Amino acid sequence: MDFLVVRTGAPFGYLILAIVFFLAFAVSCVALYRALKARPVGKVKALLSSVPIVFIALVVLANAGADELEWNPALPGEQALLGSWNDGVSELALRKNGRYACAGNACGALAGAGKWQRFGDFEVDFVPVAGAPVRWRITEHAGRYEFVAGAEGDPDAWQTEVTFGKEALVTRPR
Repeated sequence: MDFLVVRTGAPFGYLILAIVFFLAFAVSCVALYRALKARPVGKVKALLSSVPIVFIALVVLANAGADELEWNPALPGEQALLGSWNDGVSELALRKNGRYACAGNACGALAGAGKWQRFGDFEVDFVPVAGAPVRWRITEHAGRYEFVAGAEGDPDAWQTEVTFGKEALVTRPR
């Protein structure tokens, strides 16, 4: 149901969308009530008025789970980043000496090997042996740390992609 998750960069976009959904929900509920109260019962009208209600319910449920991603996880230190990170069968190994090795199809811009260093509280800079530097954000989701590519600049304009992940040492309270 990821296609139902709403993301907008428009000013007041979420507020406008909430108002539109609320009005559509209210109108559909009134139409459904009238269709069910009519004699004989308007089955077609009841069915048609229930479609927006079901759609809005699905959008709300899909977006309720989308907020589980923690963009600012509690990292107990650089030690939490060391070790193996996986993306399917691809593996990214972060070593204590500031070097990394990456093997597999998901490595892409990391180009096999290079240097890494933490940038700020929630980002890591990768400098491949051959290629341009890459900055990925560290997030936490469902007890796992995950690197996210594309989380730069204005957060409302991010086009993110979850990449490598590993089990979190410390998880946020739920």
